[in-house]
Amino acid sequence: MEDAFKKLQNNGNNSVDNLVNWMKDCVPDAKNVEYSKFVEILNTLATENKRNVDDLMKTLSDVGPKLMNAATAAVGAVKDALALK
Repeated sequence: MEDAFKKLQNNGNNSVDNLVNWMKDCVPDAKNVEYSKFVEILNTLATENKRNVDDLMKTLSDVGPKLMNAATAAVGAVKDALALK
C-alpha cells in the first residue's frame, strides 16, 4: 500500500480526490463497501502510520543528540568567526 501511495505522490497525484479514487480502486465493490472492509482499511492505515511515527521517533532519539552537538558546534564556529572580524 505504501508503494502505491508513493507512486501517486511521485506522480503528483496525491490530492484528496485522487486518494479517494485510489481507495475506491482498493475495494471490489466501491458502491457497496462492507463495514468490516472499511474498518480493515482504516486499521491498516492506522497501523502503518503508527509504525512510521514510531520509526521517526526512534530515529530522532538516536540522531537527535548528534544533531544538537553539530548545531552547537556550528553556532560556536560562527560566533568565533564573527568575533575575529
